[in-house]
Amino acid sequence: MRVLIVEPFPGQRWRSITRYADGLALSLRSADLEAVRACAPWFPPSPLRPGTWAWARERAVAEARAGRFDIVHVADVPLAHHVRRFHPGAPVAVTVHDVLATSMPGYFHGLTGFARRQFLRRPLAGLRAADVVLAPSSFNAAGAARWPGIEASRVVVVPNPVDPAFRPMERLAAEARLAEAGVRLPGAPRVLSVGHDGMYKNLPALLDAMTRPGLERACLVRAGARLHPRQFPAVRRLQAEGRLVELGPRR
Repeated sequence: MRVLIVEPFPGQRWRSITRYADGLALSLRSADLEAVRACAPWFPPSPLRPGTWAWARERAVAEARAGRFDIVHVADVPLAHHVRRFHPGAPVAVTVHDVLATSMPGYFHGLTGFARRQFLRRPLAGLRAADVVLAPSSFNAAGAARWPGIEASRVVVVPNPVDPAFRPMERLAAEARLAEAGVRLPGAPRVLSVGHDGMYKNLPALLDAMTRPGLERACLVRAGARLHPRQFPAVRRLQAEGRLVELGPRR
């Protein structure tokens, strides 16, 4: 079986989607399937954007349109406006990583938010033409099934792939490995927080929880964007109490 993975150009958006494509390709190849990757623009082709048409002439894309792939996997919803490009040459699957853009009040705001809402209209319309919609959790699957034109029968829950490098390890061995890498964690109970500091991560709620009974002795371990006191005032208290460890973004 041949699978074409359509992903964003490097650096265009969140690195997490490229990481997702990495894991997907690795999982498929581990199952003795052929996985080929092609980059596509988030935005529709336009004569005002040089190079936005060129990707469609790539060999793998042309082969998929000619029916030489068994399935095309579009790695994220903002790329879904390309779905119809591959029909009827191959069935198309699209992964919905979250439904925040249509479910969270305030997710879009200001002029930039207005532009993004308009931009999403085409990908969401393209998503209706997908043969199958994949979601990493039942929650996201239920949210996607509420979108107009997306029947629940076409939505399938498929957990995100996990890099084989991650495996269970005994605590002492894990602590030793971290120490070798220069990371020494406190012996107190720990709360791990991973990700950037965007508003939809709801970090104020997490920081408030860290000050409440039951967690007042716990340490917050952050992997990702560093927390700045001017943005999150509660950070000062955690820093003063020695209950914040920031590992910084992944290099």
